[in-house]
Amino acid sequence: MKIFANFNEHEFEYESVFKDELYHLLYNNKACTYDAVSLGGGRYSLLKDGKSFLIHLQRRKETYHVLVNGEYFELHVEDERTRKVRELVQGAQSGPGELIVRAPIPGVVIKIHVQEGDLIAKGEPLLILEAMKMENIIKADCDCRVEKVVTVENEAVQQDQELIQLLAGTVNN
Repeated sequence: MKIFANFNEHEFEYESVFKDELYHLLYNNKACTYDAVSLGGGRYSLLKDGKSFLIHLQRRKETYHVLVNGEYFELHVEDERTRKVRELVQGAQSGPGELIVRAPIPGVVIKIHVQEGDLIAKGEPLLILEAMKMENIIKADCDCRVEKVVTVENEAVQQDQELIQLLAGTVNN
């Protein structure tokens, strides 16, 4: 799974892999091995490449406040799925215009709640996408009209595949 970390206006992309009962973090195709144990109270013992670190960690909203060996920094972390969903939501909030709802992750469309021409209010469900045995309700992020339903129920879809075309800002028109 890809993990994105933002620190001091720099972004780092990692790949997290669990192998041989250990977590491996790949950065620029170079692996490091790590293990973390919660000590309680937001404190963690981290073993990274054979070195031990005591970490104090506190999360506030989307930001981690981290103290490692006396050095403080703020870190924003999101996984691949969270990033894709955030990007879809931000794209849908851009105001009037055509919007494309895409699959945030691979899965199967198990239920479509809308038809072409339907007027949909922000927050109403558009469809349900099942992925990794979990049902993900894809909702309208703005008032809109359904222009075209591109997918069908029980269809297996790939990440970024177009599902529904919407026209934003048209519920009251």
